[in-house]
Amino acid sequence: MKYTETKPETIERERVVATECDLCHTKKTGDGWWGENAYDVAETQVSCRWGSNYPEGGWGNEIKVDICLRCFKQRVIPWLKEQGAAVVEKEWEW
Repeated sequence: MKYTETKPETIERERVVATECDLCHTKKTGDGWWGENAYDVAETQVSCRWGSNYPEGGWGNEIKVDICLRCFKQRVIPWLKEQGAAVVEKEWEW
């Protein structure tokens, strides 16, 4: 016979409590959502990854930057265009 008991466990996990734009230092609480209301989509992804990727595993390095939508549109995009980047904007829907 096996006797069991249930004990509450404390599990520590890391979660985002605030995100700050690395350029203008605007801070948003929660998951870093930069929108004005619940229906806004305001996401930016600025990152670079390199390394090795095999079916059994992978490793490498990654660089990430947190930038709000306003800074992305008003500072990053103009800079990229000045450097000669072909910035493409297109509409989306679902």
